[in-house]
Amino acid sequence: MRKARISGIGMYVPPILITNKELEEIMGNPVPDSIENKLYNLPLKDKVILLQKIAWDNRFEAPSLAINCASKSIIFAEQAQLYDLLVQGMNYIGVINLQQSNYEEAHKFFIKSLELSEQHNLS
Repeated sequence: MRKARISGIGMYVPPILITNKELEEIMGNPVPDSIENKLYNLPLKDKVILLQKIAWDNRFEAPSLAINCASKSIIFAEQAQLYDLLVQGMNYIGVINLQQSNYEEAHKFFIKSLELSEQHNLS
């Protein structure tokens, strides 16, 4: 098991999900303050749902914002053990990367979401 530091909180991140390098990349992608303010008092599940809605709604017009929001949703979903939303967030990142012709990155997220879905019997 490995621990990853997220906002000063140690949490277990299964190896199938994200590597330390990927975690650093995700944490380095900022979400605008206006979105952070909306998230502030929300429960984790609501944060994940809001971030994923923003990600999906902006996948064409603002793909970097979409990836940043989906990435942050993955972190919150993992903290709350919301594996269905975690899988969905990974799929969103895969779709956005696919639209940006980042095929290798898209494939990576599609495979991770499939593996996690199978691991937790999601369908």
